[in-house]
Amino acid sequence: NDAYYTMKVLQAMAAVKIISRQKLQTRNRIALILLDSNFEIALKEFIAHRTDLFPNANLKTIFEKRHYVIDALTKKVNISPGLLEKAKHYYGLRNKLVHERATVDVADDDIDNYSDTVQRVLKILFNLDF
Repeated sequence: NDAYYTMKVLQAMAAVKIISRQKLQTRNRIALILLDSNFEIALKEFIAHRTDLFPNANLKTIFEKRHYVIDALTKKVNISPGLLEKAKHYYGLRNKLVHERATVDVADDDIDNYSDTVQRVLKILFNLDF
């Protein structure tokens, strides 16, 4: 059901806004991880539920790696390379937070920029207005 997945995407974006308003030292780190997770999950939900665009998709294979997801999606949906480059940048930043020991600072502007990027992609995929 499209409404169900749309609601999940919107709730995750609302959670990012709520977290960003908190007086937590780690709020931007949490917001970045949540934004990036929401971005990837939204892409996968779109592919999984748009059988008109992906009728014979091998979801198990596509969903193995993020770049497979983006490759499959961009063959069917026009998303500007600039938006995808921003998402790739913030994915790299998120990976540093999750997989490396080094502390990475995440600025308020980073959260604003990535939120805008994710919202623009969600607008393209789900016709959502923020």
